[in-house]
Amino acid sequence: MSMSLETLADAGKWLTVGVLLLFSIMNIAIIVERIFFYRNENKSPAAAKADECIRMLKEKAYGDAVRACTGLSSGIIHLVMVTATFLLGDDSPAADTSILELELENSLSLEKMRSEKYVSILGSTGAVSPLIGLFGTVLGIMKSFAGISSGSAHGAGVLQAVSAGIWEALYTTAFGILVSVPALMLYNYFTNRANNRLDLLENMANRMLIIARRNRI
Repeated sequence: MSMSLETLADAGKWLTVGVLLLFSIMNIAIIVERIFFYRNENKSPAAAKADECIRMLKEKAYGDAVRACTGLSSGIIHLVMVTATFLLGDDSPAADTSILELELENSLSLEKMRSEKYVSILGSTGAVSPLIGLFGTVLGIMKSFAGISSGSAHGAGVLQAVSAGIWEALYTTAFGILVSVPALMLYNYFTNRANNRLDLLENMANRMLIIARRNRI
């Protein structure tokens, strides 16, 4: 009975290590993806082209703005493209800009999803990893006491068996904390970046509405 418990505890401990390793690889992939996402938002050709596209909108060169925005990818360019396409499709003063407002709101919702993509996974793995590590530690301690109950250790050997088993088990908790701390820190960082980006895009959407309404006067 104790032998089978030791085997199960050992298997569970290594399964815990495997899960934590999977979490760490997944977190690294998400962090790299988010870094490239924000880097492209700030340093891509689209970011450099945004001011030029906005100038074209102000000059009512809607076709030029659409052509300039085509093939570029960034949140600001997306909002400019939506506005230019709307104004190009109906340039009459009587056109209702409330339709543009709805289109911009839809665009902001899509950009919100892009900003927060995968970030919640960092928060989840950061919160769960220490508990998974602790579970591995509990399994390791169970294995140690199972060995004692089997009668394989006596006297000073009991203390040695227990201390060796606990030391072996505690690395899963350490591994869990090692996975958790950077995940939670970067979760907060990327959440803050996402909120700042959305604030910027909301301001840009309001700016697009102002330009559209002024151009209709």
